[in-house]
Amino acid sequence: MKDVVLIIDCGTQSIRAMLINKDGEILNKKKKEYLYITKDKGSIIEFDANDFFEDIINLLKELRDDDVNLYDKIKGVTVTTQRDTFVLVDRNGEPVRNAISWLDRRKAKEYEKLNPLYNLLFNIVGMKKMVKNFMEDARYNWVKENEPKIWHKTYKYLLLPQYINYKLIGKYIESDAGTVGHIPFDYKKRIYDKKFGVKRQIFNIEQSKLARTAPTTMIMGYITEEICERTHLKKGTPLIASGSDKACETAGVGCIKEGIGSISLGSQVTMQVTTDRYYELTRFVPPFDSVIPNMYNPEIILYRGFWLVTWFIKEFGYKEELFATEQEKDIFSIMDEKLNEVPIGCDGLVLQPYWGQDILRPGAKGSILGFNDKHTRFHIYRAIIEGIGYSLKEGIDRIEHVSKVKIEKIALSGGGSKSEIICQILSDILNKEVYLIQTYEATGIGAAMACFIGLNIYKDFNEASENMVRVKKTFQPKPANVKKYDDIYHNVYTKIYKNVKKIYKKLNKINI
Repeated sequence: MKDVVLIIDCGTQSIRAMLINKDGEILNKKKKEYLYITKDKGSIIEFDANDFFEDIINLLKELRDDDVNLYDKIKGVTVTTQRDTFVLVDRNGEPVRNAISWLDRRKAKEYEKLNPLYNLLFNIVGMKKMVKNFMEDARYNWVKENEPKIWHKTYKYLLLPQYINYKLIGKYIESDAGTVGHIPFDYKKRIYDKKFGVKRQIFNIEQSKLARTAPTTMIMGYITEEICERTHLKKGTPLIASGSDKACETAGVGCIKEGIGSISLGSQVTMQVTTDRYYELTRFVPPFDSVIPNMYNPEIILYRGFWLVTWFIKEFGYKEELFATEQEKDIFSIMDEKLNEVPIGCDGLVLQPYWGQDILRPGAKGSILGFNDKHTRFHIYRAIIEGIGYSLKEGIDRIEHVSKVKIEKIALSGGGSKSEIICQILSDILNKEVYLIQTYEATGIGAAMACFIGLNIYKDFNEASENMVRVKKTFQPKPANVKKYDDIYHNVYTKIYKNVKKIYKKLNKINI
């Protein structure tokens, strides 16, 4: 147990601090959920960055209080976080406003226009609307427009991991695999785009305001004396570059080569593969950098994935929450029981899970079709799970078509993977073998791999994966269920969007 690393994992709903050994065992974990500051009917979603970092410090103190001897064995630290979340700081490294979450849906209206030549080129290749969406979504454009004094004070425009790393080692730096967001980063070359590059035209932000990048598994610096004093980490403890939460999660489930898919059932559901080939699943939308050096993670995103489960319980599951509290049960175990009460296909109810934006269908809305007098709240709940499954099936079909590589099996991770019923439903819908590893904290395992490689305990991700990833359970598709789901998918689900596309456009013109 002498080789232990500290993983700071900042997800969408909570921060987790974990101690993991070289066998992939989570020896201790502390977790803190946090509340967002929401405004403007939920379109503005922020949090206090100082409070966020103090939560991290407190979690480390809790880990040490639990077991001083174990805590003292920490050899290295790495940070993995949610993507596309920004912290704006002044010259002293202090936040000048609340951090802006990736969940935020504000849009800039006034921003620097494109060079006429590039505008013409984007129009010719059919990118004009997509580029407009990217520029409207860039947080710095909104700040420039609505908070010019704040922007004037901004010395660095940081992704969340860059801010945390600065607080830990005093350097504005993050791994190339963690530099993910609406910024001018060239994922193919793993560097910021050049002056006349395409990304630099779309995300026209001064390079001086951006943090440095480092290759994954590299030691980026050492924990400062101040933080060591506050947390009792040993002086000289290195901070090692890993990657974003999704990049680490994909590696953490053993998806380190082609033919394996990684599905993360988190607030944002993603489907990734790992490849040494650079290819785009959507024209001009790059794959993100893998935490594995010189590898890429082509990705399909369902922006409001298992957030829909949380939304359903909040809006429709009051009785079940009350019962769970009274019986001291987990609310999700109760919801699993309800899933079993509803048949495959939900008695004709089909849900399209576009409660958030979708890059292929930017105007799409969430929809539920097929209501009749048989349906209950729990038909809607199962329809959510099945709708997410159908959306993932679309994604897998697209990845296999573009890559020309068949995905043989799927690894599931994230909170939704704790439900064996959901795992079986997805295996049936996708018609793939599905497996779970020893923990649903796969992000932590992937980040720990990078950390141990950076410490020269493992030579590469192949060796780290062999020693740290273990398949705990597999699910095989049931032929009878596959047949039913295929019928719904091909004859109903895939036809919904094109048949209601015009209605979605009209809805988007209504101020709702």
